[in-house]
Amino acid sequence: MSSYAVREALDVYGLREAVGKLAAELGFQRRERAELLIVVSELCTNIVKYGVRGSLEFEPHVDAVHGAGIA
Repeated sequence: MSSYAVREALDVYGLREAVGKLAAELGFQRRERAELLIVVSELCTNIVKYGVRGSLEFEPHVDAVHGAGIA
């Protein structure tokens, strides 16, 4: 599991890069990756705006029915 601290707005860039890379490795389509990066950006913004600091954790997840994903 990967964990990234979010303490300021600039922390979003490392997280977006890591999640984007994982999504590409798992075979996500370009549009799916773009939507996922929007979600990461929103989560980071909310952490900085409302929580002051926090972290996001993610890992690859493979489901027999639904295929590859990110938890």
